[in-house]
Amino acid sequence: MSIHEAAARREGALWVVTVDGVGVTQGRNLKQAQEVAVDLVAVMTGEDAADIVVALTPDLGEDLTGQLAESRRLSAQALQVQAAAAEATRRLVEALRKRMTGRDVAALLGVSEQRVSQLVSPQHHKGGGEVSRSTTTGNFARHTNTGRDGRMGEVVPHP
Repeated sequence: MSIHEAAARREGALWVVTVDGVGVTQGRNLKQAQEVAVDLVAVMTGEDAADIVVALTPDLGEDLTGQLAESRRLSAQALQVQAAAAEATRRLVEALRKRMTGRDVAALLGVSEQRVSQLVSPQHHKGGGEVSRSTTTGNFARHTNTGRDGRMGEVVPHP
């Protein structure tokens, strides 16, 4: 496997990609720019495209590059906080269930009784599901695998 650095800059309707030590190509969008950069390396070096990684860095200007980095940093931080909050809620629900009914826990936390049951299920103790962020709403959710067949189940918003 080979790793190549590449820079992309916007020129009109195209992204012009310069792959260090290999050459220049272009694409209509960043996804295509990434793909054609890999193809360029494959053609120029004779390597199999599946064995090539191109680290593409778009030139967004200092202002937008800084904003992008801050946005990514905050999103990663939010995911960590969300995961910690979810784990704290699970621990709280487990402790509360030892002292009161699921109905009372649900009322206390402002969630459904079904949600309380989900939070104390063994699936959550195994780290079941992945936390992701909706690109349309910006809300975080935990995707849980609820089916016996292994397919993705519901999307459960976390407080």
